[in-house]
Amino acid sequence: MNTRKLIIFSLVCAVSVLAHAQNLVQGTVTAADTKEPLIGVSILIKGTATGTVTDINGKYQIDIPANSTLVFSYVGYGTQEVRVNNQSEIDVILEPSIEGISEIVVVGYGTQKKADLTSAIATLNPKELTKMPGGVTAGLQGNVAGVNVTAGKVWVRGVSSVRNTDPLWVVDGLIDGMVPNENEIESVQILKDAASCAIYGSRGANGVIIVTTKKGNPGTVKVEYNAYGGTKYPWKKIDMMGA
Repeated sequence: MNTRKLIIFSLVCAVSVLAHAQNLVQGTVTAADTKEPLIGVSILIKGTATGTVTDINGKYQIDIPANSTLVFSYVGYGTQEVRVNNQSEIDVILEPSIEGISEIVVVGYGTQKKADLTSAIATLNPKELTKMPGGVTAGLQGNVAGVNVTAGKVWVRGVSSVRNTDPLWVVDGLIDGMVPNENEIESVQILKDAASCAIYGSRGANGVIIVTTKKGNPGTVKVEYNAYGGTKYPWKKIDMMGA
């Protein structure tokens, strides 16, 4: 009987230790230049592949082991590392990065320099998307190696499943988010191989397309107008039969 009580007591203690080993951390991420919350900021536990992203209000929530460090990264802003210690609420302000944005590539829950990439990730200039009408999928056709577009469907490196061949769309950090208008897109990255898509698990089996939308910046208001036109006419006039 005493042995049984001792075993139960040990299990209760073990559960208690595990419960205290994980800390819930939450907070808000804002931009230093605009003072506005940032949507889709990548938050990664340093040294792991575990992470999350901020929501539409710039808020985040993540369970982390004790004594961990959080890495905050966002396109166009400097990366920031924060030691959690015993904090339960951490608000972060990201400073604009002076580094050229063309040198940065968005990957799953983070960013990397192009020079450091070893996996198959293609970056598409957003100007290519606006050269032809038809939406984002039409703009991908013929502009990215290994990406095929047929009847509005996108295939990354061919067909990898007999059921679902659609790639995973990640818009501003939101999985399966609504694909925006091509004029609202700031950058597009296509993750094509297993190494780059691994962080998304089985959902990334058909490739991952990461879309980052434009954000408002302080300064002079700019207005842009694009229009497309066309004409139709018969190539030959058909002779009509007489009565």
